[in-house]
Amino acid sequence: MLHPVPAGTRGSDIDHVVVGAAGVFTINSKFHEGARIWVGSRRLLVSGQKTDHLRNTRYDVARTQKLLEAVIGSSVPVRGAIVIVGAKEITIREQPDDIAVLTAPQLVRWLKKQKPILEPTQLAVVVAAVRAEVTWSNEP
Repeated sequence: MLHPVPAGTRGSDIDHVVVGAAGVFTINSKFHEGARIWVGSRRLLVSGQKTDHLRNTRYDVARTQKLLEAVIGSSVPVRGAIVIVGAKEITIREQPDDIAVLTAPQLVRWLKKQKPILEPTQLAVVVAAVRAEVTWSNEP
């Protein structure tokens, strides 16, 4: 697990990157003290206001996938999650197909439930690429 991970050349970062036998996960943590969160397949609202959380997390996933593939030379499975912290209420109307929306206490259990998809040698290559500073310093 790495956090925060500077990505690209413009000062942006990915909150957390987790690597395991189940692949690579970008974790976008969002602190919304006392807010009411509503989650639909294509929208995440905070106290009734639209957010870019889903869009930004999808971007983190795509960027991570491109950066890792540029270093490794083959496809790398990357998935994203948004972890909501401090909310008063969370209503999950419909989980997005491609992004998990979770609370902090749910995160570890969710990660542990993911099915292994990387062989040990693949995992070692991916871990090395994720740990390499050069992976994150250049946009492909």
